[in-house]
Amino acid sequence: MGGKDSEEPDNESEDKGLKHQTRDEHISEDSKTNTDSMEESSAHIDTSITDDIDILEGEGAFLAGNASMYYLRGLHNHYRKNLEDAIVFFTKCLDIAVASGLLEYIVKSQVQLASVHLTRYQIDNLDEDYLFARRYSDNLIEIAREQEMNDLMIEALFLRAVLRRIARDLDGAKEDLRDARKIAKNEGHESISIHIEQELKEVQRQAAATRRRKTQAAEDAALIAETLERVPSVFTRFQGLELSRPTRQIPVKLYRLVIMNLPAGLPVYIYDFEKSAEDNDMLVYGLLSALTTFASEAITGAGLIRSLMHEDRTVMMEHREEYMAALITSEESFKARQNLARFLREYLRLFSDDQKYGALQSGKQKEEADELMGRIFSVRIE
Repeated sequence: MGGKDSEEPDNESEDKGLKHQTRDEHISEDSKTNTDSMEESSAHIDTSITDDIDILEGEGAFLAGNASMYYLRGLHNHYRKNLEDAIVFFTKCLDIAVASGLLEYIVKSQVQLASVHLTRYQIDNLDEDYLFARRYSDNLIEIAREQEMNDLMIEALFLRAVLRRIARDLDGAKEDLRDARKIAKNEGHESISIHIEQELKEVQRQAAATRRRKTQAAEDAALIAETLERVPSVFTRFQGLELSRPTRQIPVKLYRLVIMNLPAGLPVYIYDFEKSAEDNDMLVYGLLSALTTFASEAITGAGLIRSLMHEDRTVMMEHREEYMAALITSEESFKARQNLARFLREYLRLFSDDQKYGALQSGKQKEEADELMGRIFSVRIE
């Protein structure tokens, strides 16, 4: 199943047989390029140890080497169509990159994760894979906004527009493409502007056909196949972006973390980052009430509700299985969101089913959950 993590995989997964030659060729090139990069990182690590340089610099090189290693293993498994393993390795790369502020791998791992999930979507046609690809496109847009990277924003908007076409969200696709076109023209990128104009025409053609008649299942499948044919070129352009730059840190204030069981509409884990917060804070509980109200829609709407905003509070939401993790913050933040997604993933892995359905009020379970939260969010637990 898409998005579910497994233990460290072996290399015995069978090839699936998808034939995307453009993407395969690109992955081979990227693998070769990054093999050289990883060798350079390894050499840098060895030199740092030999020369006894500052320990933080050596640690940074070590983490970069690990991120590169997992990225390469992800590329290798993607190329061999071991898609479950590829997801595991790219996710490990992303976790390290976020924790270490490695912008290059923050972007590249999510580009590849979107690609793997779309590859699997073409095979199994599972909504879960489409939704993961959509989630990573949203993440890339947020990163581009935070890091003020217009080139990345153009490609991320283009990718999300293609994904919106698949879901028949044609108004959303047009909005993304028009935003991308505006940025591309301002930046003087004529070649990508041509691609955007072509895609806009396709969206308009699709909208006109939808108004004339209801499409049949066969036409739906043909539309998805035609739209997905454009995706490999998008991923190729992503790889050409200049990403070797320091990560711009966005200060974000954290207020409360909640994990909710959506069918029950009840929280199973709560952590307050501000111990001075009063339990009767109407704003906080108003937001939690809103989350409960949206719970059923979050399930039937395929988990696409990712943010709620009210006055000076933002509620970021990540979904997994029948659970939603909500983080109340001062503003939207990619790093905070990625930490939230990781916490939910590891929380559900940590506790057995009989524990997940009861509130963690005290004792060893609460301590373990708090320790996990502190490690991921870099919070000192007292």
